[in-house]
This record gives sequence, structure tokens and C-alpha cells, in this order.
Amino acid sequence: SLFSHDIAGSIDELGAAIRVMIDSIGRPSLLDLLGLPEWLPRPRSSEFTAAMALIDTTIYEILRQRRAATQTTGENAGDLLGMLLAARDEETGEGMSDRQLRDEVVTIFAAGHETTAVAMSWTWYLLSQHPQCEARLHEELDQVLAGRAPCFADLEQLPYTRMVFEEAIRLYPPAFSLTRVAAADDSVGPHHIPKGAMVTLSPWVTHRNPRLWPDPERFDPERFLPEAVRQRHKFAYFPFGGGPRVCIGNSFALMEGRLILAALAQRYRLRLEPDHPVKPQGRITLRPRHGMRMTIEARSL
Repeated sequence: SLFSHDIAGSIDELGAAIRVMIDSIGRPSLLDLLGLPEWLPRPRSSEFTAAMALIDTTIYEILRQRRAATQTTGENAGDLLGMLLAARDEETGEGMSDRQLRDEVVTIFAAGHETTAVAMSWTWYLLSQHPQCEARLHEELDQVLAGRAPCFADLEQLPYTRMVFEEAIRLYPPAFSLTRVAAADDSVGPHHIPKGAMVTLSPWVTHRNPRLWPDPERFDPERFLPEAVRQRHKFAYFPFGGGPRVCIGNSFALMEGRLILAALAQRYRLRLEPDHPVKPQGRITLRPRHGMRMTIEARSL
């Protein structure tokens, strides 16, 4: 979808490497806590070094093959990598170097690796705890899809499916905390923010603010009816950030999540194992600390 490149043969190995990278990045070093500059190298384990070597090898090979194909045919594949390759600096007209492209692709790999999967885990958990919402979801899927696989064109006809997914990532936003660096001196209420200060914004906290969300701990997909959305502040809900730095995968993730939910929920119910502990753990993403152990039941269509 993003790179027009098949990595199925190395997906397990690459997935393990990305997990090592994410886990390592999620543990701040002493240099971070002391506020030392980012250009100072952070100590990393040999496992992290090996993981990054594999990721770099994979990405640079994708770039090499794409550049070669573009030079041969002169065609742009029209995917995300094609857009990055075609991008030009407004002042110099230069394109990105391989290193810049590598950095962009690593960011996309890391950001897209587990965010949708984590969102789906929390969605299945919430549906298992709210059978009335689950039944309404099944009714919509049965009526619109009638047992066939969903496609992009079906999404407009699945409004409740959208509301379920959006409410799930309100309560359990995969990117539960975002950081920004102040570009200039500013103030928020009585608080002075100096230029260069790191500011943390938390969708987890904002999405549970009772001044913005009545009964905020309750799972209620109807919060995302169009009229309800129009009445809320624009940034009462920001699971993908906002402004010029909004997540580049925003629309893709929403499409992906809804299609996965529609495809699986029309055929299966997921039930949480009895007495299994469910506790959020905030690392790079908001994971279930103990996993999400569930059993699968087939639905009769």
C-alpha cells in the first residue's frame, strides 16, 4: 500500500526488528533525562544495533529497486514512496537524499507497525464488554455486506462501524501522548512556555476530560454521530494529533481499522478470557500490559 513492494518473505524477521526498535526508543536514556542534546549518541544494546542494521538493509534495498525502476520506465508508482521520491525543496529544487528518504520510511514503519493492531485489540475488548453495541454493529454489517468481504466503497454505508472504531480510540488512543517543541515564547493560560521547551499533549487525558466528554469513561459510539461531532471543540478529540504535524497516516489508519473491523466482526465474536487482567501500558503506544487474551466464536450468517 505504501511502497508497492512485497516483503512477505521477511515479514517475521522485519517485524521482530521493528519491535526491538520501538521498545528501545520507548526507554529514555539518562542522557534524555538530563536534557542533553539529541546529537549526542545514546548507548544502545547489541540487539538494537542488529535490528536497525536489518531495517536499514531492507529500506535501502527498497529504495535501490525503486530508483532503478523509475530510471528505466520513468513512471511514478503513485504510492507514498513515489510521493517522497517526487518531492522537491521549494527553494533549491532538490529531492531527498537516500538518508532523508530512509528516515521518512523508518518513521512510517515504526508508526504503522503496531498502532492499528493495538487499536483493534482495544476495540475487540470494548465490544466484548458491551454486547448491545456489538449487536448493533453486527446488524449493520449483516445488512450492508450480507456475508461478503468489505471494500473501500462500503465504508460510507457503515457509519456505526466508524463510530465504534472512533470511540475505541477515544478511550484507548494508540498514540496516548504527543510531544512538541515550542518554536517561540508563548503562554497557555497562566503558564509561560519558553522557546525550545518540550510540551506534552495527551489524547488519553483530553479524551477523558469530563468538561469535554460527559461520562467520559463510558463506551458510547454515538458520541461520533455527525451532529455530536459538530458540537464539540475541534481538539477535544485528537488521536492522530493535529495542525501541520497531524499524523500522515490518519486517513489510511481509519480506513484500515474500519475494514478490519467489518471483515472480522461480521464472521466472529471475540470474548475476553475470564479473569484475564486488562491494564493499559503507555510506552511508544498504548498496549495492553498483559496482552489481550480472547477466544473466538464463529457467527452464523
